[in-house]
Amino acid sequence: MPFSVFRTASLALAPFVLSAIVAAGEPVSAPLTGVATGFSTVDTMPDPFVFEPIEDAEPGYEEYSDWITIDGLEVPVTASVTGDGEPMLWFPAQGQKWWEDHEQAKSRQVSNGQNLYVSVMPTEWETTYIATVTAGGRSGEFRVTTGIEPRYLSLSDQPPLMGKRDVPFTFDFKTLATAYGGPKAHPSTPETLTWTSDDPLPPGLDLDEDTGVLSGTPTDRNLNYTRISVTAYNEDEDEYGRYYYVHIAGTPMAVKDIRAGSYFSCALTAADGVKCWGRGFSGQLGNGELAESWRPVAVSGLESGVAALDVGETHACALLKTGEIRCWGVNASGQLGDNTLVNSAVPVTAQAPGPASANSLGSSHSCALIAGAAYCWGQNTNGQLGDNSWTRRRLPVAVYGPLTGVASISAGAAHTCAIMTSDGSAKCWGWGAGGGLGNGANATMQRPVNVMGLTGLRSIAAGANHNCAVTGTGAVKCWGENTRGALGDGTNTNRNQPVDVVDLPEGALALSAGGLSSGGGTTCALTSAHRLKCWGLNYWGRLGSGDTIDRNRPVEVVGLEGVISVSTDRHTCATLSGGTAKCWGENVSGVLGDGFTGSMSALDSGRYSPQLTPATVEE
Repeated sequence: MPFSVFRTASLALAPFVLSAIVAAGEPVSAPLTGVATGFSTVDTMPDPFVFEPIEDAEPGYEEYSDWITIDGLEVPVTASVTGDGEPMLWFPAQGQKWWEDHEQAKSRQVSNGQNLYVSVMPTEWETTYIATVTAGGRSGEFRVTTGIEPRYLSLSDQPPLMGKRDVPFTFDFKTLATAYGGPKAHPSTPETLTWTSDDPLPPGLDLDEDTGVLSGTPTDRNLNYTRISVTAYNEDEDEYGRYYYVHIAGTPMAVKDIRAGSYFSCALTAADGVKCWGRGFSGQLGNGELAESWRPVAVSGLESGVAALDVGETHACALLKTGEIRCWGVNASGQLGDNTLVNSAVPVTAQAPGPASANSLGSSHSCALIAGAAYCWGQNTNGQLGDNSWTRRRLPVAVYGPLTGVASISAGAAHTCAIMTSDGSAKCWGWGAGGGLGNGANATMQRPVNVMGLTGLRSIAAGANHNCAVTGTGAVKCWGENTRGALGDGTNTNRNQPVDVVDLPEGALALSAGGLSSGGGTTCALTSAHRLKCWGLNYWGRLGSGDTIDRNRPVEVVGLEGVISVSTDRHTCATLSGGTAKCWGENVSGVLGDGFTGSMSALDSGRYSPQLTPATVEE
């Protein structure tokens, strides 16, 4: 049944008597003898069918006449309708409401008490449609006239507008509007456009309220997107609005190395300083503040003179060229090595017994090589310090043995591994469930045990509860927990001794085994072609494969060449040969360093979180 606002009508034809029907469907009847019908008073009507005409109708919307009721017929007659606009007769039954389904026909026999009305569907502007109703030899017209076509504005789609810091930018939002419809000079309110910025504009840009032009030379990048609202005000105060987005990128950060932690990242800069970004509520950014930063900030006192750095779950340490180790962030287990349990938002000196040549951080413990001997400090619940105890240490302690003649050391989530200088063999200690120590058992150990069958190793990487090593030929072997495919052997079976990683015919130069803070484990290999292949847990896209599907065999990181180092945890970062860095994966607190943050994928192929392919770290 059509919906309309009903109007009144009159019919005067002996022997007809008409009744007007209110919109609710209740009749008010009276013979047409000059008596008020309740809506109008009629004395004589030479043409019996009189329908109130409709003006200023809009094409595409069906129009309906008023209802009439036939009375005074001696015999039934045929009522029919002809004319423009696909006219139709409608026949509501007595007592039927206007919103209920009504019978319809081009013609039908009618008798006393029959209600009827007419519909017309206009299709053109400035046109009159006439529907002629005939019955019992008499006729009448229902006229529908459409108005002047209004002029409207539509707003087109527009991808996010991308600019760069210090590069002139201009965009005219009027170009997004397209006018259609009737003449410009419409008798009603003409169309207009307005625009406003819902967020602070990037510094250096201005949105002209009169012209709708956004222009200027941005002096800084912005976080995520600045939203611009554009609204078209059309005929009859109809509003139509859309949102558009602007992002100003920074300049690529010049780096020598980069490390991915839990919700924060740190980089060794081209000036041999350290900058960090992401979550900093426990001081892990090292800039003296307890706040997050979606852009790199300099670590206090470490603008130069740094040889290497590493990050744990919520702390970081820098190895200076002098051999001194400085750490910052969470210190609940003594992992900063300053003989306290107090967090520090600025670097403090780890009180090592001498100059260090290397350092590596686990989730809540730290390790270093000092004169070829292994030292560790911090959390020791699982024996990860290797000092033959379960006692946490606020100062560096020697690994049991003492473990000397160590070529390299790598701290995992709750265990540690080292390569020996003499024969390139490996030793591990700490958490051993799942086979993470590689000694053929699944037990936790407080002191080093030999990894089975490995000699001549080039490098080793300790992860969540798994480890991988590069052999002298460039082959990669892994062992430990494998529930998410972190061992890369094409299975999801835990291994308590080393197995070969498959699908790495080019061999590897270096490794990173992550998952210190997220469990499951992820591994990445820097291949001899200076590309990256990763496998294991792919939560938030940390494998860089363009999806979030776990892999138990290596897959290549999309669109990345010239890689010289890699670090993986909840997200993954790589240093490129040109001195820049790219990150991908989870982007909470802006840890990817690309000027975006959040935990929802939106707008630009997931430039919030996750970022499934590498994004450039910017300043």
